[in-house]
Amino acid sequence: MKIALWLAAGLVVFAFATSALWHTVGGLVEQAGAREERTVALDVRLALHDQSGQPLPSAPVRVVIGKAPEQQPPSAGYSSVSDATGIHAFTTRATIDKAARTRPTNWLDSLFAKAEQTDHVSVGVELGYLTYRWLYVADLYRFSEGETLFDGLSLYTRNAQGYFSVKAERDGNSWKIADLGEMRLTTQGYQLTDFAFERKGESDEWALSLTFTRGPTPVVHE
Repeated sequence: MKIALWLAAGLVVFAFATSALWHTVGGLVEQAGAREERTVALDVRLALHDQSGQPLPSAPVRVVIGKAPEQQPPSAGYSSVSDATGIHAFTTRATIDKAARTRPTNWLDSLFAKAEQTDHVSVGVELGYLTYRWLYVADLYRFSEGETLFDGLSLYTRNAQGYFSVKAERDGNSWKIADLGEMRLTTQGYQLTDFAFERKGESDEWALSLTFTRGPTPVVHE
């Protein structure tokens, strides 16, 4: 019985070690400068609506595409207002790169999952919430078979120089946002509720679609 338990424990340790190795190798490849960059044609479609699905027309918006949108000047990107249907759309040239990521899967398969090279794009969207302007940053990773990974939305507020570089922090069930001082919000204001990042046909032309949903009136914690 003890031998069986030792064998089982050994298998678990081996599984975790193997998983860690796969993830480490993927990370080292990325850190070693293997992230291939290229400039492509990109169709961008941004949709804004409230929690009931109603469009948010005439909403001022700025979209920044490329490395670290929060480090780019506050004048960078494409500024406009959403149309009557809550849509802001444009076509541009944008830089995408290769990044190693592990495909989302169940817990057991994830132990042995190997990091894969994905097409990666980083996008920042500046939106108004309450009386503030905040930058919401998302990274999207497209696997070769077509699946897209989104690993969470980050919120940034302005620093003293006007750059959106001060990152909001999760504090239990609320958010610590620099603009609000000691107050806490139960929401980030907007959530990325739908997204798509895909190649158009056989050419190296891409389409990026994002839907941001504005949350309800927030609860403020002192």
